[in-house]
Amino acid sequence: MVQAELLAVFNSLPGIFILLQPDTPRFTIVAATDDYLATTYTKRNDIIGKGLFEIFTDNPHNETATGRKNITHSLDHVVQNKQLHHLNDQRFDVYNPFKKDFEFRVWKLYSNPVLDKSGEVQYIIHRIEDSTGKITVDATEQAENIRRLEQSEQQVRAIIESAPFPIGVYVGRQMRIQFLNQSIIDVWGKGPDIIGKTYFEVLPELEGQKIYEQLDQVYVTGIPIHKRNQKVNLVVNGELQPFYFNYSFTPLFDSEGKVYGVMNTAADVTDLVLAKQQVEQSELNFRSMILQAPVAMCILLGPDQRKNNSDMG
Repeated sequence: MVQAELLAVFNSLPGIFILLQPDTPRFTIVAATDDYLATTYTKRNDIIGKGLFEIFTDNPHNETATGRKNITHSLDHVVQNKQLHHLNDQRFDVYNPFKKDFEFRVWKLYSNPVLDKSGEVQYIIHRIEDSTGKITVDATEQAENIRRLEQSEQQVRAIIESAPFPIGVYVGRQMRIQFLNQSIIDVWGKGPDIIGKTYFEVLPELEGQKIYEQLDQVYVTGIPIHKRNQKVNLVVNGELQPFYFNYSFTPLFDSEGKVYGVMNTAADVTDLVLAKQQVEQSELNFRSMILQAPVAMCILLGPDQRKNNSDMG
């Protein structure tokens, strides 16, 4: 038995300590410091001689509580291996008799064996540190960071959704559609209910136009592809129609540097390309008209009056 004088010294030690017998799984309480009693809302006469888990139980409102199991395992480790064992950030709620309810608590726990002359564990000094405040602050900061991230994502999404040019995001090698803005939905003319489908399911008419191959190349190699004034035939309102786009397929990388998807951005330049083609055709027609004219014609350009075209020999 521990001498009364030593118990008095132990009880007055600064810090949150409790002295236990190694009688697993009971772990009888032999002594407790004043700080321990204050921290756990207990009285010395009520806990001395009782088993540790007769006094302290898991919070019945916490269905995922692991306190008793993990602390028992830690104390058993001390008894079996005769060496210090500790637990970091272990949740074990404490019953507050004044509030008549459990309080959320997170602890750092250190269990140190006291060996007798034969080298057997005679007692376990169990020290705890209340880290609830740090965990709460960390959780609050984490929640605030998540809120800011979500707000930032919402702002970015709003900008992308309202962008006047087509934007789409496709994930996995199967190119499953994760995100589309209204502009690309309008260009495709397939209706709004296409999120979650694959790119190939939504745009089967692209077979043979090398678009599928380009997407797969970007996904496999991680190298972006940029095209200008490319003709793309799309079925819009049930009719296959020609369009012209400047478009890019850009790889999207995860935190490990692996490609997980492809972002598609584009600019519909159909009107510009068709207008250019009309101008070129008009010039060609004009030249053909001059060459086939039944009378001699000559066009002089610039201050030097240099001949541009003529049917004169």
